Amino acid sequence: MLLFKLRKYGIGDPVVNIIESFLTCRKQCVIINGVKSEEKQMNSGVPQGSVLGPLLFIIFINDMSNIFPPHIKPKLFADDAKLYTDIKTNDDLEDLQNCIDLLSQWANDLQLQISIPKCSTFDIPIPNSKKIVYKYISIDGNILTTVNEVKDLGILLDSRLTFSPHISQMVAKAKQRLFLIFRVFRTRELAPLILAYKSYILPLLSYCSSVWSPYLLGDIIAIESVQRLFTRKLPNLKNVPYNERLKMLCLPSLELRRLRADLLLCYKILNGLMSGEPISFGLKLSRTGTRGHDKKNSI
Repeated sequence: MLLFKLRKYGIGDPVVNIIESFLTCRKQCVIINGVKSEEKQMNSGVPQGSVLGPLLFIIFINDMSNIFPPHIKPKLFADDAKLYTDIKTNDDLEDLQNCIDLLSQWANDLQLQISIPKCSTFDIPIPNSKKIVYKYISIDGNILTTVNEVKDLGILLDSRLTFSPHISQMVAKAKQRLFLIFRVFRTRELAPLILAYKSYILPLLSYCSSVWSPYLLGDIIAIESVQRLFTRKLPNLKNVPYNERLKMLCLPSLELRRLRADLLLCYKILNGLMSGEPISFGLKLSRTGTRGHDKKNSI
């Protein structure tokens, strides 16, 4: 099937033959402490860690989005797939079930196994909208559970489209790492402790911040409390005011870091450095002939 798709995309026979040789007659084994296990013939898959493997996988599943009607929007990332649609009537539910059936048939045709225990439905209700009698969605007869929270690429989202659960989870994990740093590191010199903080804790507090950046004061305070706690535990800084500690350590506040990340993302969107038009990100350029640049947003 893969070789057929390669030819379908216009790849010539010499390259196809090389790829076929790359994929066939493969064996694998395990070596532990110099002891080699018996080799096992592989009937599918690609060698792990190869450069060509991800490209072949993309080609293999590239036609998946073509099996859905326009009002069912698929989103793909590696081997994860999500389907989005508006449910206004029971007919919309039937359409969604039909699309899932098509997805299941497509996967079976390509000998891809869907991990049903990892699948679920996620509802985002619209306030004051008409309530629909819910029908269960299933895959191959297995009814999918409906969840109130879902993690997408490391971001936890709830059915109210708030990120408070994600922030609470992130803060708890960051503080856990913070206490671990002070327990593991014997030194109390500032340089290695700050380096450990920037390497192991800041990435947790900054990852995709433009998506979940909070507006609730409680969430803002909770996030900032991680850096407050870290700087207060440093030698001779316990009784120094927080803003003074930041100046002494040359650290910006976490709120300022999120603002900077938002501005950088906005710049990339307006200057065509992101996939998609500005309007798809909720940004609308002003068409008035005012002074200055042509990247001003209209409200």
